Amino acid sequence: MKKYIVYKRISETKGQILRHGNCQDCTFKRQAKEGEFVISGTANDVTQKVIFDGLDENGKPINPRVIDKTVEEMKISNLRLPIIEIPEEQKPANITKGQWQQVLNRLAALDEKVK
Repeated sequence: MKKYIVYKRISETKGQILRHGNCQDCTFKRQAKEGEFVISGTANDVTQKVIFDGLDENGKPINPRVIDKTVEEMKISNLRLPIIEIPEEQKPANITKGQWQQVLNRLAALDEKVK
């Protein structure tokens, strides 16, 4: 097994970590999709980023490596999306199968009364 880090280039010298994990050696290069790059190692996408020394003639990063983000970078990348409040009547209800059967029985009884 091999540890990998997949990142995308966001500038001429920086990359954003997209995912990381373990894979078999034979699937290492296939971890990166189009527009992404893969290197071996471990990383924390919240606290770290990839930097490199520019791009080669094929547009691939030269000497990519993982470093810690600055405090400002972590604050920017970890901004939370606003929480959308769902009205109580629109929230899903969790009921047991027994409760659902009671609802169905009541509907069936009402249906009989209507007929």
